[in-house]
Amino acid sequence: MMLAHFCTHKYCPFRDWEKTKQAADRAADPYQAQLDAWKKDGGIRPAKRPDGVPTRIDMNWLTAAELATREAVNAVEKAGASPALTDAVTLLCKARDRIADHVEGKE
Repeated sequence: MMLAHFCTHKYCPFRDWEKTKQAADRAADPYQAQLDAWKKDGGIRPAKRPDGVPTRIDMNWLTAAELATREAVNAVEKAGASPALTDAVTLLCKARDRIADHVEGKE
């Protein structure tokens, strides 16, 4: 455990050092650096993470609209089984894909 976790002093130099080290570690990680750059600048989301995984399946990369459609799908699925609800889930999934296409600039 870090010394900063035990120090109760308001202006602890170890606490500042820990924050600086975490920021440097985050900047050195290609995944975190690309995610931070996209969140800071906004605009078109890259289609793939630095490791090649599509960003549309990573919860950290989802926009508020994508998260809302995901929650809507979960709510409809909890409602029960019905052909009408299956159609609703299908439409919501298509909407989620269209939102992801828009965010990635593939309109």
